[in-house]
Amino acid sequence: RVHGETCLSLMLGDSVRQAAAVAMKAARVRLEAELTAAIEATSTIAAADKSTVAAALSTALDLGFEGGDMITETVTRFEDGLHSHDMEIKSAVTDFATETDKAVEALIFGRVAERFPSHVLIGEETVSTSPSGKTGMLTDEFTWIIDPIDGTTNFVHGQADVAVSIGLLRNRAPLLGVVVAPLHSQFFVAIAGLGAFRNGSRVHIPAARRAQVIPGSLIAGGFAYERTEAEYSAREQTYRRLVMGEPPMPPVHALRMYGSAVLSIVRVAEGKLDAYICHGLHCWDLAAAAVILAEAGAVLGSADGSAFDI
Repeated sequence: RVHGETCLSLMLGDSVRQAAAVAMKAARVRLEAELTAAIEATSTIAAADKSTVAAALSTALDLGFEGGDMITETVTRFEDGLHSHDMEIKSAVTDFATETDKAVEALIFGRVAERFPSHVLIGEETVSTSPSGKTGMLTDEFTWIIDPIDGTTNFVHGQADVAVSIGLLRNRAPLLGVVVAPLHSQFFVAIAGLGAFRNGSRVHIPAARRAQVIPGSLIAGGFAYERTEAEYSAREQTYRRLVMGEPPMPPVHALRMYGSAVLSIVRVAEGKLDAYICHGLHCWDLAAAAVILAEAGAVLGSADGSAFDI
């Protein structure tokens, strides 16, 4: 078992982790200043929207880092693991939320509603507890789509692949994405037309990686919460073709499952993965990661070949 401070110590070591956190926050300040200037200078964002986007960037970064601190604090406090931490079962025993999920989402919703009262809010935990199954409808207005902890199962089991995901849409298209992975001391930011960044440095998929062919590719996948025979069969067929090959298509180099859709997608943006394939994703899995992926030079599409539609 790897839990609590043991989890963090094994990843980086306490002193290194603390130094990384300080460096990450300094990089955030520099990047925010750079992107704020870029927002003002760009022609890709409507003049009437520029001040809102700049304020949204600052708010999303604040909330991503604060949410990440809440995750880290919880992991270090529950040294015996989070199995004893209050959990709420949602659609199935494999689909649940912790008190930290709900606390992080409440923090984000409260701050966004205070600063941007006209904006629409959609969040994984709020949707799951809403009688109508939704909090806001996707329109052309500014819409925040939140996943307070992507990788809740990892979080409960003391694994590092967890992230706070905050996406902002305008005209139904991803505009701003902030992803904070506190246990990796990493944060990702992208604004449509202005690039994608990891810890303040620009990321773009290398040309060689974009041209990667199937035999040399590293692909990530995942299983959604729905575990019907039909759902499992569809995934099994897809992953079998990738791992075993299906003439004339050879097998991939390897298949990985990280338990976090958001971090799997940003790893494609970094060039660490060649693709991520998963059935049954929701808008909160994609809202922030989609703009990071696009700005890094990758392509996001549907399994049937149609264009991506969040």
